[in-house]
Amino acid sequence: MKTKTTSFLIVFVFLFNSFFFLSLNQIDNSESCIENLYLEQNAIKVLEQTNKKLFKNQKIIYIQLDLIPEINGIKCLGQEIDFTNSHSKVIATSNKIFKIYLFFTLIFITLLYSQYKKNSFLTYVLLIFINQVLVNLIFFSRIKYDYFLFSGLIATLLYYFLLYKKIATKNKILLIDYFIFLNVLILFFDYNLFTQISIIFILMYIRKYQDLNLDQNHYLVLKYSVLIYFSLRLITGLERQSGVLWESLSNGMYRGSSIFADMVYVFRLLDCKNNSCGNDYNAYGPVLEYVKFYNNPILSTKIIGFLVITYLIYFINQTFNSNRDVSLFFFYLFLSSPITFAVERMNLDVVIFIILYICVKYLIPKYKFLSILIISLLIQIKIYPIFLLIGLLIGSFISKNKRDLTIYLLTFFLNTTFLVLYIVNVNVQENIPNPYGISWTYGIPSHFINYLEIINNSLVVGILFVIILIIGTIYFFPQKINEFSTEIIFNDNLVCSFLITFLLTSFYFNFDYRLILFIFILPKLLQNIQTSLFQNTILVFLVTSVSPFYYQITEININIVRSLFPLFLIVINHVSFYILFLMICFTYYKKTFSQYD
Repeated sequence: MKTKTTSFLIVFVFLFNSFFFLSLNQIDNSESCIENLYLEQNAIKVLEQTNKKLFKNQKIIYIQLDLIPEINGIKCLGQEIDFTNSHSKVIATSNKIFKIYLFFTLIFITLLYSQYKKNSFLTYVLLIFINQVLVNLIFFSRIKYDYFLFSGLIATLLYYFLLYKKIATKNKILLIDYFIFLNVLILFFDYNLFTQISIIFILMYIRKYQDLNLDQNHYLVLKYSVLIYFSLRLITGLERQSGVLWESLSNGMYRGSSIFADMVYVFRLLDCKNNSCGNDYNAYGPVLEYVKFYNNPILSTKIIGFLVITYLIYFINQTFNSNRDVSLFFFYLFLSSPITFAVERMNLDVVIFIILYICVKYLIPKYKFLSILIISLLIQIKIYPIFLLIGLLIGSFISKNKRDLTIYLLTFFLNTTFLVLYIVNVNVQENIPNPYGISWTYGIPSHFINYLEIINNSLVVGILFVIILIIGTIYFFPQKINEFSTEIIFNDNLVCSFLITFLLTSFYFNFDYRLILFIFILPKLLQNIQTSLFQNTILVFLVTSVSPFYYQITEININIVRSLFPLFLIVINHVSFYILFLMICFTYYKKTFSQYD
C-alpha cells in the first residue's frame, strides 16, 4: 500500500470520529431519546442508589439504548437525557456498540499504520490516544476512566514488540505477528469474546502455526500476556470492588460480581460452629463436616486466593521457560475456560490439584509417609482424590514395585473404610451435586442426561447416541489411538495418577473446572508424545468447554439456525472428549494387562 493512500485512510478514521462526535453534540436533547432506552424513568432512582454504593460522589448515570432494531436511537449516543425524578446527570449510551467500535478502530489503526515503511512509534501512541479520547466522548460525553482505557495501552505494547521492532529493523511483518496481536488484544479487551472465537484461533493454529518456530518476541508476548492476565486476576480478587475489570476477565457462562465464591463457601462451612451457616450445607467429605474453626471467610479466601494464583503464576512462568517451542499451545491451554473458571470460583479443586501435584512430584520420592498422609487428608476433604491413589496403585503395578503396591493398597483400604463409615452415618447423598448441563460439565453420565434433554427424554435414542459417538471415535481414529498407546511414559507417577484421575472422574458428573488437572501433566506429556492427535485433541476439548454459546441449544426447537453453531461446538467438544477418553482407556488396558503375559 502506498504511503499517500495509507495516510489518507488514517486521516479519514480520525476525521470520521471527530465528525461523528461533533454531529451528535449538535442534536438537541429531546424526549424521543427516552423511547430507545431499556430503563423506565422510575428505575433511575434504583440506579442512583446503586451508583452511590459503587462510586463515591458519582453524579453521572449511564443507561443503555435499545438500538436494535431502533437504529435511529444512535443519535442519542452520549446525550444527556432529562429525567425529572433524577438528581444525577443521566446519559444515554450503548456499551455493546462502544466495545465493537473501539475494538475495530484499534485494529484498523494498527493495520494501516503498520504499512508505513518509515513510521514513528510515538506517532502511533498519539493516534491511539486521540482515538481513545474521541470514542469516549462519542459514547459517554467524557473520558470514562475504566478498564477499556487499558485496551489502548495493550494495543500500544503489542504494536511495539510485534510490529514496530520488525519495521525498525527492516524485517518483514508476517501473518503470525498479526495473528498473535489479534489474540492478545481480544484476550484483554473482552475475555468472553476471546472464548467465543477461540475455536477459530485453535483451528488456524493447528492448520498453519503448530509447527512454526516462533521468535523471541513472540515467546515473550505470549508468556507475559498469560502472566499479566493471572496477575490481574490476583489484583482484582484482592480488591473486592473491582467491578468491570473482574467481569471483563471472565467467560459469560460463569461471569458474576462474586469473587472466589466457592472458596468463600468453604470457609463459611468451617466457620459454622461460631457463625450459623444458614442454608449452606456440606457437599464435600467428612473433614468439612467435623472440623470447625473461627475465621473471617472473606479474609481467609483472600489469603488462599493470593497463595494459589501466586503459585500458578510461578508454574506458568516455569512452563513457558521450559517449552518455548510450543508457547502458543500453552497460551491457549492456560487461558482456556476450564482453567479460568477454576480460578474465578477459586474452587477447592484448584487447591487440591496443586497440593496433589506437589505431593506426587516432590514429596513421594523422598517423604512417602508424609505424602500419603496429605493425600489421605485430601480424600477426606473431597472424595475424588482417591482416584489419584488408584492411579498410584496402577503405576506401582505396572512398574512391579511390590513395596509401593502394598503401601498404596493399605492406604486405599483405610481411606475407603473411613468414607463408607461417613456415608453410612451421615446422609450425604442429597448434598452431593450431580452437575449436568451443556454449558460447563463433563463426564459420561452428564453427557447422557444432556442428550436425553435434547432428544425429549428418549432413553433408547440417548443410549444409541452415546454408543454411536464411541464407536465412531474408535472407527475413525484406531491407528492414532494405538500410536498413542505405545508412546506415553508409564513409569511416571505424576502422569499415571493424574490421567487415571481424569479417566475415573469421567464416569461421574463433573464441573469443567476439574479439568485444571491437565495443566500439571501436559508439559511432561508433550515432551514424550510425538503424535499431534493427543495435543490437538486436548486443546480442542479444553477451549470448547465452558462455552458461552451452549445455553442457546435449549432454543433448538424454536430457532434451529441460531442453535447450529452451539450444536457444532457441542459435537466437537464431546467427540474430542471421547477421543481423549478412549486413548487413555486403551493405553492403560494395553500396558496393564501386558505386564504379566
